[in-house]
Amino acid sequence: MQYRADSAHNAPPDPEVMITLQPGESLQSAAARSGHDLSMPCGGQGRCGKCRVRFAENAPAPEGREGHFFSEAQLEAGWRLACTPRSAKEANVFLPPEVLVSSPHQIMMAGRGSQAHKTAPRVSKAFLSMNTPTADDSESDLLRIERAWHAAHPDRRKESLHVSLPLLQTLGARLRSQSFSGTAVVREGELLDFEEGDTADALYAVAFDLGTTTLAAALLDMRSGAVLASAAEMNPLITWGDDVISRITAAAGNSDTLKAMQAALLKKIARMLEAMAGEAGIALQHIYEIAFAGNTTMEHLLCGVDPAPLGQVPFVSAFSRSYRYAARHFGLPVHSEAECHVFPVIGGFVGGDTVAALLATDFDAGDGIRLLMDAGTNGELVLAHGDRLWAASTAAGPAFEGARISRGMRAARGAVEGVLFRENTVSLAVIGGGVPRGICGSGLIDLCGEMLRTGVLDKSGCMCSPEDGAPFPKSRLRYDRQGGVEFVLYSSESGDITVTQQDIRELQLGTAALRAGMTLLLRTAGLSPEDLDVLFIAGGFGSYIRMEHACRIGLIPEGLAPERVCIAGNAALSGVKWASVSTEACALADSLARRVMHIDLSTVPDFAETFVLATLFPDTEPDTL
Repeated sequence: MQYRADSAHNAPPDPEVMITLQPGESLQSAAARSGHDLSMPCGGQGRCGKCRVRFAENAPAPEGREGHFFSEAQLEAGWRLACTPRSAKEANVFLPPEVLVSSPHQIMMAGRGSQAHKTAPRVSKAFLSMNTPTADDSESDLLRIERAWHAAHPDRRKESLHVSLPLLQTLGARLRSQSFSGTAVVREGELLDFEEGDTADALYAVAFDLGTTTLAAALLDMRSGAVLASAAEMNPLITWGDDVISRITAAAGNSDTLKAMQAALLKKIARMLEAMAGEAGIALQHIYEIAFAGNTTMEHLLCGVDPAPLGQVPFVSAFSRSYRYAARHFGLPVHSEAECHVFPVIGGFVGGDTVAALLATDFDAGDGIRLLMDAGTNGELVLAHGDRLWAASTAAGPAFEGARISRGMRAARGAVEGVLFRENTVSLAVIGGGVPRGICGSGLIDLCGEMLRTGVLDKSGCMCSPEDGAPFPKSRLRYDRQGGVEFVLYSSESGDITVTQQDIRELQLGTAALRAGMTLLLRTAGLSPEDLDVLFIAGGFGSYIRMEHACRIGLIPEGLAPERVCIAGNAALSGVKWASVSTEACALADSLARRVMHIDLSTVPDFAETFVLATLFPDTEPDTL
């Protein structure tokens, strides 16, 4: 992470994209027609003010809360929210980079575990060269293949080969056109294909981590487990909202929207498959296994299952066990007999991505008392003590992803990801360098930690008033248009990047939800933070935060030594990679999901009291600069 003084950002800003809006057309439709997807963090409800676009001409009259989000000068200059206006006339509209789903995004790909695990793929291949049938050797075609297969795999002599009717109908002709040689593709006793030539070395699987904000994938050699290519993209479902609740609301009881969401997701997955195959120089038809892990909502949307029950008490999912579906049902461009493995879920909002993270961290096999935390929009927690496992989820909110923060943004180019106060200078680390456009979750935690360290914030999270003193960094405090206090992070002629008192409150709420969740989960097991032997922090977000400030704001429990914190990176992707090449991992994932006791924290009697107390920052003495 490279820090620079806030006055040193001289790189030009990223260019805007211009689209043409037809009369009566929505901006979302016009952008899609031009090949762009718009990011609408609140699901197009007009609440967040993040989908800002600029009309070059014929700007419609302001609607809804646009007067709250824009100054009179900005409204006069044509700034509007993409989710509200429809122009009565044709207009050219400029889309800033931050409103585009395709904007470059910092996505964590590395994680613990899977590279060290053994492979045991469900699919095997062998090149077979067989004798042509004669009067003295009139064995059936399938038995001939089976005999040759047993010769190639002596350990499977008791395994009878079965074949689907469509393959059986063409098998004879293919054998004779190939002179009774070719590559048998077998999955757990079923002959999937008899490929022309020797393709025995072409045996591939793909793993997908379906995150709320991002999609991450890896193409693997099934035999060795080696990663041959990887891909990361923004989740296209951001168009329907940054958080799972917005997406549940959009899809609930609306079959057309549900189909559109599933189609958008599968289209992006297909593009990622094609990109990885191209990068690795392999044929898509040699991909025989795809494993998916995501939160409960994402897995429902992947399968085209109405997530409505997840949005209301008691938050019931349609399925909990893992399931396998033919890839052709999803229209994915891989082998026609490839299977998609959808990870099991634990319960409520604790989904398959959490199960995958447990796999990657060898959570069940470790010694001592262990806690796994995935600090995202929905915070998942899993506790292991002896042979018992407990899990819970907390509505941490989207502050860690930059949503509901006045100048918040995802970890994309231009986002402030780190903050340091040095003497009379605020030094910023900006993703991609150049001019800051906003602040992401790790940057907000850094700033909050620095403000606590220097006394700009008190224990309750209140900022000093601008009159409380002029010394740096308090000199950066001022009143906003509504009379609230804000901190000026970065100043420029095009506008200031500020963090408001409400922004601090949003971070407090997210942190408090996780702290309360950890406290109550430990209390359920009769434990305290001091009893923990290791805290795993999973997810990309946790990989970019400074431990010093994570402790200062209370994201790391008081009493837990920093050396007992283990950053697991994208553990979900690591776990799903292992499952894509190992029957053992698949079985272990199912076993873990069944064993974990899911706890609904909202039903715990002292949840509210614990949450309120957790909104206070830990007791620390401020430093002086």
